[in-house]
Amino acid sequence: MIKTLTARLTGLSGRPYHLDGKCIYLVSVGKNKFEDNFLLATLGLINSEFKQCDIIVAGTLQRFNYAAKTNRTLSEAFPKAARQEKLWIDNVKPYIKLISTQCSFIPWETYIKHENFIKYYHLVCKWYKEDEVFKSKLNETVDEYCTRNKTFINNNSNVKLTKFREYSELYLLEECAAMFMWEQCPIIYPGKASPILAETIERINQLKNSNNLKWIPIRFESKEIASWDDISASTKQNFLDTAYLQKPNIINDLI
Repeated sequence: MIKTLTARLTGLSGRPYHLDGKCIYLVSVGKNKFEDNFLLATLGLINSEFKQCDIIVAGTLQRFNYAAKTNRTLSEAFPKAARQEKLWIDNVKPYIKLISTQCSFIPWETYIKHENFIKYYHLVCKWYKEDEVFKSKLNETVDEYCTRNKTFINNNSNVKLTKFREYSELYLLEECAAMFMWEQCPIIYPGKASPILAETIERINQLKNSNNLKWIPIRFESKEIASWDDISASTKQNFLDTAYLQKPNIINDLI
């Protein structure tokens, strides 16, 4: 038997979105859930559920993580983050051509260079300084991240917890500000929304008098097929079975 992955949307009561509509696929470059068969399963899910997809590639956002984990400055960490972002996009482009969903890649700098970014960044910074609920949600998210990385921090003498927390805060403030410029549609991501992102989504919906910005987690399930020949011709045409995209050398087979 051959094991493949299937991606499913979770936490839904019915379908709080339109199958003919649009979604955002938020990508945290560098995490394994955005690589290999996890990625291909997600593309199969997108193809079966949505007609359009903005693929927001949070690559240069990771400069905060790289700086925090290597004790480098943000300017020193930026080139690596930019390279990883471009590499991810270049690697995924051939697979996007295999699905029928209309997809657009949006590099992270699209948002931080946007004319409205500073306005929204100042707003979330103001909330962080003056709004106790927002501040507590952001601090809770930072605490969770530091706890997950506790072993790494303790085992690396050049990594300072204070600097790690500072860069984590900056990461989240930038991400929250960017969210104001996202399409008002479901956000799909392999994991639940952090406390601060859930809070920011709620505030954005209130400010825009909308309830269309939703966070929908992706769950991956293992699936077995007897052989690659079991993938039917109709499956190949409709991409309803994400195993098709996971067939070895699929790109070469179709060129």
